[in-house]
Amino acid sequence: MNNSLSALGAKSRLDDLDQLVYLKDENNQASVEPVGLLCEGDHLYVIQVSYYTLGRGAEINRGAVYIRKTQPASSLSKPGQ
Repeated sequence: MNNSLSALGAKSRLDDLDQLVYLKDENNQASVEPVGLLCEGDHLYVIQVSYYTLGRGAEINRGAVYIRKTQPASSLSKPGQ
């Protein structure tokens, strides 16, 4: 898990898969391959776990990182300029 997050650019180190936030369906059930989320600053890391045993050794088969890009107020143009 930490290797996968690190490959995506995350600096956090987790001790357990339970430290991720998971999406659940309308029946409050995680999918067979749960999607775990980690927020770190302006980054959202998303990994899909292919085998989940509430412990170590799960295989991560997909991941993505989303970045919120912000612009400082001083660089915004004023109306009419």
